[in-house]
Amino acid sequence: MIRTPGWKYVHRYPHGPHELYDMDRDPGERENLVADPARASARDELAARLDTWFATYVDPSTDGARLPVAGTGQRTPVTPGTLGTAFEPPPARAKPVTPSDG
Repeated sequence: MIRTPGWKYVHRYPHGPHELYDMDRDPGERENLVADPARASARDELAARLDTWFATYVDPSTDGARLPVAGTGQRTPVTPGTLGTAFEPPPARAKPVTPSDG
């Protein structure tokens, strides 16, 4: 997500849904303008700035932004040959201890 005084752009990797809001006209974020051709230049400029930020600051060994993450998320660093183990179901939850179990 990137925010400027006038715009908010949310990019969900890899396929969306993406969101674009005109914060001057719609501070409550009720009208998603991402598909509006009249707002394409704002969307493209914000997307490019977000990509530049990720290219500058993200550690590629742990970045799963462009991998098919769904559900439980990434569990281990993604390096060549580890894709099969990078995504695992969450561990089973232990039964909470209550004072009466004591």
